[in-house]
Amino acid sequence: MTLPLSNVACVWVANRIFGTVMIDLLVEQPQNEWSKIICISRRPTQLDVEDNRFCSVDKGGEYLTSRPYVEDAPRHKGSNFYYAQEDILKEYAEKNGWKYIITRPNVIIGVLYGNFMNFAVSLALYASIQKEKGQSLFSLGNNIAWNSIMDHSDALHNARFQLWSSTNDKIQNEIFNIHNGDEVKFRTL
Repeated sequence: MTLPLSNVACVWVANRIFGTVMIDLLVEQPQNEWSKIICISRRPTQLDVEDNRFCSVDKGGEYLTSRPYVEDAPRHKGSNFYYAQEDILKEYAEKNGWKYIITRPNVIIGVLYGNFMNFAVSLALYASIQKEKGQSLFSLGNNIAWNSIMDHSDALHNARFQLWSSTNDKIQNEIFNIHNGDEVKFRTL
């Protein structure tokens, strides 16, 4: 008799904005649904995964080139680490009978104590400095960036999608663009 495999979650960059939200969401799930949650980060990590049958890779702005972002857009010319990463994942999944998804959020918005790479914190720091100097805000980019729609994904929104897709047998070996759908422009912030 073969026993069913338990679900094992492996969260990469566990100490970053998305990783911490994903871990919070996973620990809220019933223990019989996820037998292990393995967290990987540059800081001290937990256990090695023994049997992980689901893998998810998040790549957004690093992968996509121009709007509109579509899942089957051709790759841009030149080398790109994320292309090689995706190719290795697909090959390994096929060889080992895994399923995978690839999500492509662009800017991930969330809160993490001590993480000042958060876009909102950077904007707030810039606004505070300009106010202290008695100067108004101005765009640090060009007119195209100032007037373009900025895709972003809330960390919790992205984590919920990852969790749902990892347990849905109808979703496998696919690519998804993840964003909130808000049409935010720098000039309107």
